[in-house]
Amino acid sequence: MALGKLGKYERVDVLGHGMSGIVYLAWDTLLKKQVALKEIDIHAADIDRFLEEARVLDRLRHTNIVRVNGVDKLDGHVVMDMEYVKGSNLQQILRQEQRLDLARAIDIAIQTLDALEYAHSMHTVHRDIKPANILVSRQGEVKLVDFGLAQILSTNSYAGGAGTYAYMAPEDFAEDRQSDHRGDIWAVGVTLYEMLTGARPFVVEKTRDPFAWRRALAEQPHIPLAETELGRNPEYSPLLTPLEGILASALAHDKQDRFPSAAAFRDALSLLRTQFCLPVPVGPMSEVTAHNGLAVVQSAVPQLIRPPETSKADDGTQTHAEKAKPDANRAELAKPAARGALASIRAMPSGVDFGSLPKGDERGYWVRLKAVGFKGKQTGELLHAPEWLDVHPKLVTRKSEKVRLTLRTERVWQTGAFTDSVRFKTAAGEVEIPVAVWVEPSRPTFASVSAWFVPLTVVTLLPACIASFGAHLPGARALIPAAALTSGLLAAMVVRIASAARLGGAERAAAGVLALTMFAVLGASLAGARTSGDPIFWPPIVGLGLPLAGAWFCQAASGKWWKGWIVGVAVLAMLASGALFRAVFR
Repeated sequence: MALGKLGKYERVDVLGHGMSGIVYLAWDTLLKKQVALKEIDIHAADIDRFLEEARVLDRLRHTNIVRVNGVDKLDGHVVMDMEYVKGSNLQQILRQEQRLDLARAIDIAIQTLDALEYAHSMHTVHRDIKPANILVSRQGEVKLVDFGLAQILSTNSYAGGAGTYAYMAPEDFAEDRQSDHRGDIWAVGVTLYEMLTGARPFVVEKTRDPFAWRRALAEQPHIPLAETELGRNPEYSPLLTPLEGILASALAHDKQDRFPSAAAFRDALSLLRTQFCLPVPVGPMSEVTAHNGLAVVQSAVPQLIRPPETSKADDGTQTHAEKAKPDANRAELAKPAARGALASIRAMPSGVDFGSLPKGDERGYWVRLKAVGFKGKQTGELLHAPEWLDVHPKLVTRKSEKVRLTLRTERVWQTGAFTDSVRFKTAAGEVEIPVAVWVEPSRPTFASVSAWFVPLTVVTLLPACIASFGAHLPGARALIPAAALTSGLLAAMVVRIASAARLGGAERAAAGVLALTMFAVLGASLAGARTSGDPIFWPPIVGLGLPLAGAWFCQAASGKWWKGWIVGVAVLAMLASGALFRAVFR
C-alpha cells in the first residue's frame, strides 16, 4: 500500500529508521525506477550545513558505497534520493546467523575497507561504521550507507556527534575529541570481530552509558580469539595467530598503533586470504571499477596490487569479458605506437604548479599537448584528473592541442598541499602532467571584517578632513600638503594590513585608491604652491611624514602581526589628527 506522494516520488514502504530520518522504498515516477528515499529529520537552522555536506557525499562514487542520486527540498521536506539495494544489512544477517563463515566475514570486511579507503581519499570520515550501516546484496556485494554522521576533514561537518558506543574508538570518548579516519578503522575491527565470533570484543555492563564504555576501552584489552568459539575450532587454528595480529592492529587503543589507513587493513586481510587459500565469492564483486581516475579492484579479487587502468563503460565498470575483447578505440590507439617507436606526446609546460591559493578561488593554466614523430590522425582522451581540477577539452583531436587546466579550490575539503597528475592517452602515446597547489583557508568575507576595516579606513581620512574644514582659516591652507601626506601614508598602511589579513581584492583596492588619491592631493597642492609663489610650510610635512614613513617600513618587517597594526594605525591617525587640529585651530 502506497504511503503517499512526495514530489515525483511515490512512497511504497518503510525500509528503516536512521539517526537522521526515515528511509522509504519509493518509485521515481519520472525515471520509472525504484529508489531509496531518505527523508531528513533536520532543524531549519541546520539545512544549509547539511546541504553543504550532502554535496560532498554526492561525489562519493564507489561500487561499495550506496550512490546518492540527488538531494532536494520537496513540500517542506529535505529528501535524499539514493540507490536501492536489494538485500539485508549486516545487523539483520548476524541476528539470523549469529556469526559468519570466516571467508565470508573477511570478504565483507575487505569490501567495507575498499569503500572507506575511497571515502578517506575524498577527505570524508564516516564516523558511524556498524553492521546496521553495511548492506549486503543478494549477490554478496557490500554497500556502505548512512553518512549522516560523516565528518568532512578540516571543516565543520553537519553532524559531528558521537556514533554508536559499541563501535566508537577510545579517542571518540575523549574530551579533546582528536578522532580521525582511524576511528573508522577501529569500527571495522569491531565489526569483523563480531562477524567472526558472534560477540563484541569488549564487555560492558551498562551498554547505554558512555562513561562505562570509556572505562572499558581504557582498562580492558579485547577478548582474544582463542577464548571464542572460533578459536576453539581446530579447523581455524593455523589462521588464529595472524588473524589475532590483524585485529590487534585494528583495535589498538592508541590510534598511532593502528593500521595507518583502510588500505593497509584491507591488504593485510587480502594477504591472509591469499596465503590460506580462503574461498572467494564469484559474481559482480569481481569487476573492476574506476574511481576518481584510479582503477580499484573489488575486494572479491584476492590481489594486493592494483591492475593498470583500463577503458571503462559509461557506468564506470568493465567486465572480464569486455577486457578480453578490446574495443575499436583502444585498437586504434595501439596502431600508431606499433608504426613508430619514436612517436611520443609531450606537454608544454611539463608540469603545473598553481602556487598558493585561498579556498574558494580559481586559477587556470594553458598546457599544450604536442605529438612528436607521429604521422596520421591524432586522437586521444583524458584518462585521469583530480577532483579539484577541470580539464577542457577532454578529447585530443589535433597534433598540437591546447588544454585548459582550471583549479577549483572550492572542491577541496581541507587546506594544505595537494599533488596529483593529469594523464592523457593519445595515438602518439601517453603523457602525464604533474599538478600541485597549496590551498590556504578561505578569505574572510567583508561582513566578517567590516567591524574593524571600515572604522580604520575612515580614521585615516581624519587628518585630511581637519585640514579641509579649516582651509578658510589664515595659514591653514599651508597645512593641506602635510595632511594629505599623513592620510596617504596611513591608507598605505591599511593596504598592508588588508593584504596580511588576506582580505578580498575589493577591500585592498578601496584602501589603495584612498592612498593614491591622498598622494595626488599632496602633489597637486605642492605644485599649486609653486605656481602661485606661496611658501611651502615644510616643518609639518617633515614632522608628520618621517615618523609615519618609519612606521610604514617597520610594518613591512612585521606584517604577520597585522592585528596589532590595526591598533597602531588607529593610534597614529589620532595623534596626527590631534597635532593638525591644534595647528589649524590655534
